[in-house]
Amino acid sequence: MSKRLWCCLVLVACGGESTKPESPASVAVAPAALDLTPGGTSQLTATPKSAAGITLTTPVTWSSSSDAVATVTSAGLVTAVATGSATITARSGSATGTAAVTVTPVPIAAVVVTPATATIEVGDTTRALATARSASGTDLAGRAITWSSADPAVATVAQTGLVTAIAPGATSISAASEGRTGALALTVTPAAVATVTVAPTTGTIVVGTSRQLTVALKDARGATLVNRAVSWASTDPATISVSTAGLVTAVKLGGPVTISATSEGKQGTLAMTVTPVPAARVAVSAPSPEVNEGSTTQLTAVATDAGGNTLSGRSFTWVSDSAHIATVDANGLVRTLRTGVARFRARADGAAGSVSITVRGLIHRWTFDEVGGTGTAFRDDVGGRVARLDAVAQPGRSGSAVGGQVTLPGGAPGLTDYVSLPGACFARYRTRPSRSGPPCTPISHGVASLT
Repeated sequence: MSKRLWCCLVLVACGGESTKPESPASVAVAPAALDLTPGGTSQLTATPKSAAGITLTTPVTWSSSSDAVATVTSAGLVTAVATGSATITARSGSATGTAAVTVTPVPIAAVVVTPATATIEVGDTTRALATARSASGTDLAGRAITWSSADPAVATVAQTGLVTAIAPGATSISAASEGRTGALALTVTPAAVATVTVAPTTGTIVVGTSRQLTVALKDARGATLVNRAVSWASTDPATISVSTAGLVTAVKLGGPVTISATSEGKQGTLAMTVTPVPAARVAVSAPSPEVNEGSTTQLTAVATDAGGNTLSGRSFTWVSDSAHIATVDANGLVRTLRTGVARFRARADGAAGSVSITVRGLIHRWTFDEVGGTGTAFRDDVGGRVARLDAVAQPGRSGSAVGGQVTLPGGAPGLTDYVSLPGACFARYRTRPSRSGPPCTPISHGVASLT
């Protein structure tokens, strides 16, 4: 039997006609579809078959419709490059088979938000960052992130991850992507006081009165802060006191006194001075409505408040509206210069009063050269005349001196109408210009008292 087989083989090899290799009619690729993520690999197999379905061992070549999505080696190893779709073709002879490759993104296993916790003040902002990561811990770039706040009344978040603190409290800032979520635990605290401003910044206050001060608190951004504790203090409570609510009371004259308001370590101040009660009215008076030319007289001013109460210790500013007739000094002393009507004003605390005085002129004014009686010489300081007082005690003459009085006849101005006696000067007046001199006491009805 072995011999026959050998013969057959010899016949086939030596004497028979050779058969042509069968060509593949199809190529079966397995698996027919692949789902990969970028960087992932999978092995494909290709089986050439004849038309009768017989498996052939003909060579196979591999190719990809898109190397940007997936590549394939000559051995059929597929590598995913980027998301997308590609067709892997196995060719043997003129027959081909394919496998569909779909490359999808790497699944997100976690979203990590940094920082994980934060504390900011009202009005402040902070930026949160969200990173998508795979199960292996690889950062996955380019993934869409959706931001949200659990309590927008406490803090809001923009889709850029910028967080803005709205009001004190706590909330969670979340970042979500492809069904995975990470969060930032946020605490919002009240904004700290940066500046304290007391109004007014300076001022005066009338003794015995009170005034409510105000305070403005602002944070570092200039935003007004409310409902903060404020403590008030005075550097001299005996002069100006201040309540816990900022009500200042002027206790006595003095100052300046510093009033301070403090909140959260920041302080604002106000300098205040206590002033007297202002005068509402000034009354000015003179000893007499008429004074002699060349004489002086003291004016008096009295200030009263709105209630009519006399105000003591006030300083007055004196002014003469008729300085060519009479002047007045800082103390209210009037000096007459010539005949006429002069008006004087006194002012205190914005209130003013006035008085008018008539200045009378001298015709004659007599003065003694020495103490004497009958025959004593007199000098007329105004008219320049020299006269003698002769026998004044004798009735019927130009005058008389009886019981300590000198009696003049009166009537038209003349030498006998004026007399000066030791220790005093007496004269009768009429309104006419004359030069000034030492003051004389006017006499009425021709009688001058010598007592």
